[in-house]
Parts: sequence; structure tokens; C-alpha cells
Amino acid sequence: MERASAAFVTAVSDLLARDMAVVATVHEARHPVTDALTQRAGIERYVVTHENRDGLPHLLSARFVP
Repeated sequence: MERASAAFVTAVSDLLARDMAVVATVHEARHPVTDALTQRAGIERYVVTHENRDGLPHLLSARFVP
């Protein structure tokens, strides 16, 4: 629903233009807005599965905390 909001899409684009790390969840279904987000340079994508979901907080925190 948020991807239909021009204000939300603009806010996300503005956030991603900043020099900062962002962790976000994006649905798997194809859509121009989310496709553009996942294809940006510097994006690391992790697919959440039942098998890996419990380990993702540790994996992600290790990426951002020195």
C-alpha cells in the first residue's frame, strides 16, 4: 500500500540518498518501486527464510557494528 503513496516513495528515496546504513524489508513480488530499490548500487539483499530468520539479527548487526 505504501508504494502507491508518492510521499512515501519520495521519503524512502530521500532516506536512501543519505550517507547512512539502512535495513529494510521489501516484499518479493515484482513492482517498479521495489524493483528500483533493490537494484540500487550498494544494496545487499538477504532473502528471509524459515531456516535463516533467527540468525539474521546477528548477521546484520555484525555488518553495521564495528
